[in-house]
Amino acid sequence: MQNPTRAENSANCDVLVIGGGPAGTTVAPLLAEKGYKVVLLEKALHPRFHVGESLLPANLPLFERMGVAEEIKAIGMGKMGGRVCFAAT
Repeated sequence: MQNPTRAENSANCDVLVIGGGPAGTTVAPLLAEKGYKVVLLEKALHPRFHVGESLLPANLPLFERMGVAEEIKAIGMGKMGGRVCFAAT
């Protein structure tokens, strides 16, 4: 995946990902790994503070695949469990 420096670079891609949050920065490299020409657009400057409190243990295999599991663990963002509760209506 290339880092475009001019707006016209985004017109020449297979996939345009808008937003460099957790979803965008996950899907962009995975698509590029499959051979797609991917452009990721993000309005915020990086690195930025992003807590990640919504991360669940089910994400761990994906983090391993992406090669970032150790970095996440090193900054204390690991989560060993989670609980989802639904109210009966």
